[in-house]
Amino acid sequence: MIEGIECEEYDFCLGVQWHPEYQQHQQDTQLLKAFVAASSRYQQSMRTAGKAMTEAMNDAISRPGNEQA
Repeated sequence: MIEGIECEEYDFCLGVQWHPEYQQHQQDTQLLKAFVAASSRYQQSMRTAGKAMTEAMNDAISRPGNEQA
């Protein structure tokens, strides 16, 4: 019996009973590549968000009247 779920509201959300180490079918490789690509996009978005937050905080701190003692 094959079981799986999908949620189209997320960039990558897929639940399957799967053993990637077997790599028996072309779909195994496609699924693994899709997961790695989604992970990479997520990592990049987190870096971008973190950088933007740091820049905003630094800007707020450097404004006149916000100097720290």
